Amino acid sequence: MRHSSSMILATRSSPPATLRTERLAGRPFRREDWLLVHALQSDPRTGAWLRGPHLPPCEDRSQTIAARFAEAWAADGLGPYVWRAGVRDVGYAGLRRSRLPGGGELEVLWAILPEHQGRGYATEAAQAAIDADGRGVGLVSWTTPENRASIRVMEKLGLRYDCDLVWADQPHVVYRRPAGGEPGDDGARLFDG
Repeated sequence: MRHSSSMILATRSSPPATLRTERLAGRPFRREDWLLVHALQSDPRTGAWLRGPHLPPCEDRSQTIAARFAEAWAADGLGPYVWRAGVRDVGYAGLRRSRLPGGGELEVLWAILPEHQGRGYATEAAQAAIDADGRGVGLVSWTTPENRASIRVMEKLGLRYDCDLVWADQPHVVYRRPAGGEPGDDGARLFDG
């Protein structure tokens, strides 16, 4: 059975308290998690991907982003999770309503602190969020063409190249997985470029 993202959003009564993988635990994002956003935006290894090359890190912007993530949970019953390995935050990953025109899809998003990158945490956390919140719905994600690590994560999640896009005055590549398309399904290849 195929589900639209609005069906998923309408049926979710409350967010799960915690998601667990073999190595990680995730909980819904809260406003007070703005320091995690700020750490990611302030680090030159992750900040340029998240805020663009022309915007400096800013506490107010980090607080606004954290508030939006928390509000997504309140409004839609889904959003990014803060992920931890043991007692240390490693980053965030989850789903939210897509910001791209056309709607009907859920955006897969993630950001992992540089000291925790290269361990598969982005894929593991994003896949756990998809399993919990996005089974059977259309998924979309995008990044700049130079962000090869994020493109690899998208591909591991079963998303396929769809098109190029200019977002925030920067070129981006868009990857999608259609509703009902699971990794390895023929349907996931509908959008091969």
